[in-house]
Amino acid sequence: MPQLEVQFEGFPNQIFSGEVQRANLVITNKGEKTLSNLKVKLSHPSFFYFGKMEHLNIDVYEETTEGQAPIFTPFDSSNVLKDPSLVDICLINKNEDCLLSGESVTIPVWIRGDRVGIFNFQFLFIYGSDVTFFFFSKLPFSTSLSLSLSLFFFFPCEYIKIKIKIQIKNQSLKILS
Repeated sequence: MPQLEVQFEGFPNQIFSGEVQRANLVITNKGEKTLSNLKVKLSHPSFFYFGKMEHLNIDVYEETTEGQAPIFTPFDSSNVLKDPSLVDICLINKNEDCLLSGESVTIPVWIRGDRVGIFNFQFLFIYGSDVTFFFFSKLPFSTSLSLSLSLFFFFPCEYIKIKIKIQIKNQSLKILS
């Protein structure tokens, strides 16, 4: 049977609200059979976007050129109820959506600071095998992340005292010193 092993590379410990960072998800099949039908159930789906292998060399904020396909696929507005916390993971390997025994694949994952706080993300990886028709197995995984406010003032010298007033009028921000 297939045996799944997952590992995040470059997963941040802290990000700011609204910030986007990329980590890599390394997926390895340690079992003796082919692994297929990989899905992940997320505790916080609004924080994550799972890409494809061809997106590995693309920077987080890289602009797309004319004619280039976007990284993030548009929302499917068909009238179908879908659970946003259940995500299919694309394992395209030699034109097949499977992972052979002993093989490994790296997939980019974009993490977006959705809300401020300390979060413990729970992932439940669900996978099957091409050999046995009704075989499915689960692998739980968790990691933590601290999200901070994005407006932050830092003064490295304690001898400098500066008073700052922030005034908001008609949805415009003015900083008075």
